[in-house]
Amino acid sequence: MNIFVENFDLKFLVLHHLLKLMKKLIVSAIIFLILVVPLQCLKATDLVFNVVVPTSTNQCLIVGNFVGWNIVDAKKCSKIDQTHYRIILNDSTWNDSVTISNLKYLYLSHPCDWMYVERAKDGNFTSERTYEEGVNDTVAKWIEGYYEEIVPFRVTTPKGTRHCYLYGNVYGQNIPVGNYELDMISVNSDSTVVFLAFLAPNYLTCDNTISYRFCSGPGLDYDQLIPSANFGSSDVNPVVYAWKATYTAVNQQSASNVSISSNASDIIIDGTEVNDIINVYSITGLKIRTYKSVGERIVFAAQKNEIYFVTTHCKSAKIVVK
Repeated sequence: MNIFVENFDLKFLVLHHLLKLMKKLIVSAIIFLILVVPLQCLKATDLVFNVVVPTSTNQCLIVGNFVGWNIVDAKKCSKIDQTHYRIILNDSTWNDSVTISNLKYLYLSHPCDWMYVERAKDGNFTSERTYEEGVNDTVAKWIEGYYEEIVPFRVTTPKGTRHCYLYGNVYGQNIPVGNYELDMISVNSDSTVVFLAFLAPNYLTCDNTISYRFCSGPGLDYDQLIPSANFGSSDVNPVVYAWKATYTAVNQQSASNVSISSNASDIIIDGTEVNDIINVYSITGLKIRTYKSVGERIVFAAQKNEIYFVTTHCKSAKIVVK
């Protein structure tokens, strides 16, 4: 027997089996790449949701099985205009069992309660929506809509107060100190001074964590001393009993000289003096425009059916453009 030939045959057989095994592994890898990797890639798709909502809707959110129908995790849509909202969701963030093919969702006007879910025209609950690319959704109506509702409230301040500034997260965004001066409206028989402010309760979070304070001047040196705690959503007509310091600067002009009005398309500010600073805020407290007066009429081109706050160094006003 030729030992060399036998060893060669044995090595050949081992090499043959190794090559077959490698071939199977390569084929399996190719199948994995063909079948599995594309499935993973599908889990990274941006879906665009466009929705038309009833007039005066203040906010719009989307909720569905992609977050386990948990309304606290509802996603807030971006406002395009008065009746149009949009949101882009990436399905890589969805619950594992949810895909585009089995996606179900609805719209809300607030994330705190199912009473704010969209309804059909007759007021009944609507069916769960399914996604169709390129198709705009339409909310027929809200049974309970979170609309733009401004609630006036009065803050009572210590005697001798000449200015009162509101700051905090009253309008869903933080208002910086010194950016929102209130209007003085009366002096009580005990010489305490009353100022007028406006709250937008629509922007409360689910746990009502609205928080705000007052100061007698345009800085924290004039912050409220008593009470030391912040005011909250239950404080409809708050009272400040003492300031850290009282801002005593006298306006160079009377507030009555400044006129803030509107027509169908503009906000008009008259009576300001050179170098006066005029700020225009949205309903959310976002500063839209700042003007430095040159002593002439100021005209701000406004959007219809929107609410604005306009502040000067001696006067502030809420303006509704219809």
